[in-house]
Amino acid sequence: MVVDRTVRRRRVDLNDSSTGDADSDAWRKTADEMKDTLNKADYRCPDQKKADLKASLGKSQAKKLSDKAWAKARAAGKSSHSSILCGCITFTTLLMFVSLISMAMISIPIKPVPFYLPPPPDYKGSLSRNNMLQYTRQILENELIGPESLAVNKETGVIYTGTYDGKIVSIEDGAMKVITQLGKAPCGKLVYEASCGRPLGIRIDKDGQLIVVDAYLGLFKINPKTGDQKILLSSQTKIFGVRSSFLNDIDIALDGTIYISDSSTKWRRKDFHLVLMEGAPDGRVIWYKPDTNTSGVLVQGLHFPNGLQLSPRNDILYISETSRARIMKYHLTGPLKGQTKVFNENLPGLPDNIRPSESGGYWVGFASVRMPEKFSIMDLIAPHPWMRNIMSKLMSQELFMKVATRSSYGLLVELDKNGKIIRSFHDRSGFFVPSVSEVAEHNGTLYLGSFYLPYLGVLDWKKYDKRLRRN
Repeated sequence: MVVDRTVRRRRVDLNDSSTGDADSDAWRKTADEMKDTLNKADYRCPDQKKADLKASLGKSQAKKLSDKAWAKARAAGKSSHSSILCGCITFTTLLMFVSLISMAMISIPIKPVPFYLPPPPDYKGSLSRNNMLQYTRQILENELIGPESLAVNKETGVIYTGTYDGKIVSIEDGAMKVITQLGKAPCGKLVYEASCGRPLGIRIDKDGQLIVVDAYLGLFKINPKTGDQKILLSSQTKIFGVRSSFLNDIDIALDGTIYISDSSTKWRRKDFHLVLMEGAPDGRVIWYKPDTNTSGVLVQGLHFPNGLQLSPRNDILYISETSRARIMKYHLTGPLKGQTKVFNENLPGLPDNIRPSESGGYWVGFASVRMPEKFSIMDLIAPHPWMRNIMSKLMSQELFMKVATRSSYGLLVELDKNGKIIRSFHDRSGFFVPSVSEVAEHNGTLYLGSFYLPYLGVLDWKKYDKRLRRN
């Protein structure tokens, strides 16, 4: 199966424009031409294009290059300060260009909340750059697309995941098998997701059944052998008077309680870029008890709550807040019961899922990274609601991701029990592993998920750890 990575352009909705009928065709033509320009735009400065061309050698020979040679290639013709200046200038020019049309004819779909991100952490110490992710193997390429979350059977080693087209699949000995389909056809395009389904968080319960949350459809229990499925909690169910709009990740407590992140009570997964740009605290974590078929809200007022992970003693629930580049911890028991505290307040990227490491810490994957010396779209637009106003109407999800990930860089980190980064793996080329949604560790092997990549990443990191230390 060949993946069509062509950016799909969204037409501007002119129904709420203030233009008259006589001008509507002209406005529509102008808007379409403008968006064509944006989709085809190359957001790099001339110096940066030249540097990227020189550095491209590393993409094909990254495994052979030493760290010193790679750094030299990446640094050729480019300084960190010029990269930041280039990003700011090109991005500001883009915004000035599109604002003329947006302010005149388009109503704003979001009410952005101003916020500030702390300066990105320095890539030093345990965050020092390396090439470990370039040793990642890509399996089931172009067969498995968008394996966002992963569950590994500890006894058999079978991997379970969901795909972009609503399927739940198993992976054993490098072969994939479809277990079931959550929604209804047609599938395979963003416009069909709400009916087709988009499975995200997945876990294995104590009885060996799969517990899966679909962003649109709700919470499911699935028999991995027969494919029989049962919906436990529909997304249409009102919890505290509010339906869930963007169900994302889950974890299962020792007493059977299932915790679910609802990334936004306003926007759906197909509009996740609007969740990021609005920056509102409209996310929450809900709970569901299968034995009594009851549900409720655990904590609300969160900013794009994403990945969830319980501590080994089930006294803390860790919550990734994607738009704030941080991880929070909610105390389920003890003297701080009911309180939410910061676990790590300044991560080097926008965190996705969080999962336990076999050394007693936690793996965190990043959809996109933040660096002190490079342009970061979230760091730029965070304190400027007017920028986000413009972008929210004129940028589709695809175009937003194109701009946000234009400087590809793969990264995952391991946190200790205190939230400190103790290990990090990088792909400085962004060619082998451009992003990571989740890390599942089994017998020293890391399985790397992604919400959009057409393969599953496999990294036998301990095999290359000594080589990394020597470099």
